Amino acid sequence: MNTFINLTEKELDIMKIFWELEKPVTIQEFLSEYDSKANDTTIHANLRKLMKKGLIEATGKTIVTRTPARFYFRKLSIEEYLANQILSVYSLNNNFDILKLLTVLYSNEALNLSINDVETFLREVSV
Repeated sequence: MNTFINLTEKELDIMKIFWELEKPVTIQEFLSEYDSKANDTTIHANLRKLMKKGLIEATGKTIVTRTPARFYFRKLSIEEYLANQILSVYSLNNNFDILKLLTVLYSNEALNLSINDVETFLREVSV
């Protein structure tokens, strides 16, 4: 993909829910997880936008209270999404220093990375 995907605040809120979900959901199931006063028409509109952006997909159909409904699920994990964002910026500027980025991420206290985490990562990628 490697194209920067700009998300509105509402789209990002929706994606946060999808990144937490482990299985495809209907709109009704999604609304039960989504802490908002948004109606299903607004959610449908945002789902269509997220589908066009390649972040979610309709994965099947079902019947909910005698009405056809679709299942929706994320196409990218949050890690894949973030990697895509970084790679899209990198493709615009090849002077981007990935080691500096890793240093910044490692030194960020909010991430709470340890040297053991880094060593585990290096073992996994060197296989």
